[in-house]
Parts: sequence; structure tokens; C-alpha cells
Amino acid sequence: MALLSDIEDRLLAMCEGDPVTIKLAQTTLGVWYERAFGNTEIVQVANRLAKLGLLKWQHRRNNKRYFAKSFPCGCIAMESLTFQATKAGEAHLAKPRKVIEH
Repeated sequence: MALLSDIEDRLLAMCEGDPVTIKLAQTTLGVWYERAFGNTEIVQVANRLAKLGLLKWQHRRNNKRYFAKSFPCGCIAMESLTFQATKAGEAHLAKPRKVIEH
């Protein structure tokens, strides 16, 4: 398994068990790092985790839930997007781990 950066590790830990919105991730990471985070930065971090199989994107359309391994560009509203740790992501979080600083 690839080493995760500190921000990747924190984002993954944040979405363990419950879906997280981009807005919640921005607010929480902003408090931890004492700086603002834009949508693009959160999406890039979440996409890397999704490509590693540690996170899945979710969005709702017409009362149906859809899952994706990359940012669902066809999603109408950013507010309907969430992401959540996969079983592999939760297993990764359960192990002792090291993170790399960026």
C-alpha cells in the first residue's frame, strides 16, 4: 500500500463510517491546518484515495444513490456529493501507519 500524505490520511479518517461532504471536509481540514481549502483541492485528495481503493464517491440523483471511483463530473450539485471510506480504507485506518509530509 502506498504511503499517504498527512492530508490524505486525515481525510480518509474523517470519512470512516459516515459519508462526508466537500464542505465539511473543507471546514474540518481548514481548522486542522489553519488555512482555507478549495473544492478543487479536496476533490484531488479524495480522487487519489478513490484511485487507491480507499474511498468511494457517492451522489444522489432522483432519490437514487450512485457510487464512483472518481469524481462524478455528471453530478448536478456539489451539495449532493459525498465520499466515504471503503472497507479497504477502514482496514487501512485500523493498522499502524506512517504518513509523509508535503
